[in-house]
Amino acid sequence: TGSAHTDVGFFLVGPRRLELEKAIGYRPTISQTVKRAFRKTGWLGIVVPVFALTALLLVLSGNALANLGLSVPSIVLMLALFAVPASEGALAFFNTVVSLFLKPTRLVGYDYRHGVPPEARTLVVVPSLIGSRDDVEENIRNIEVHHLANTADEIHFALLSDWPDSKTEIDAADTEILEFARAEIARLNARYPSEGAPRFYILHRRRLFNAAQGSWMGWERKRGKLHELDLLLRGCR
Repeated sequence: TGSAHTDVGFFLVGPRRLELEKAIGYRPTISQTVKRAFRKTGWLGIVVPVFALTALLLVLSGNALANLGLSVPSIVLMLALFAVPASEGALAFFNTVVSLFLKPTRLVGYDYRHGVPPEARTLVVVPSLIGSRDDVEENIRNIEVHHLANTADEIHFALLSDWPDSKTEIDAADTEILEFARAEIARLNARYPSEGAPRFYILHRRRLFNAAQGSWMGWERKRGKLHELDLLLRGCR
């Protein structure tokens, strides 16, 4: 077993839960055993019952049509038309029955109802291209909305920005747009001050020449932004 599988989560809700139950002498009830067996069947646990119910409905319908004296070709045609509604009805019935006995699995997550602790400080990043003031204003509005929806002190926001592809490495318009973006980030930090580190950032990359494209551009575009951010956070840049 790898070291990752020693985390407590693997024993509480993961693949090593049975080991924990055996160690503490827990014996699941018959109901739990049946439910676990059903969950292990995967997609077959859905397809087989629904197929069987659909077949049953078609057989019953075929018998009813035969009792009415319809010819075999007519019965086959009617059953072909009824196959899709029958399968949908079978699936709906199956879902209803299953929901009575199986409850949705609760997803494991962190509980931050009392706020995000310092050790869980989070940086929300928005990869973007800034080729005009309109681009900057749109991205500023977006991260402001993200902040208003997540106002915890330990959540910070950053634009990971590139200039659009160009035939030159940089020009006066590029510089003006970047300065405008920095001013807008400063305005957000003034509007929503935080203790310690600023709440909003802009992390901008310079263009590199791409010989294959014949133009100056941000390295590896969006993937490159995230990769270089990872390097920066790990102290490699």
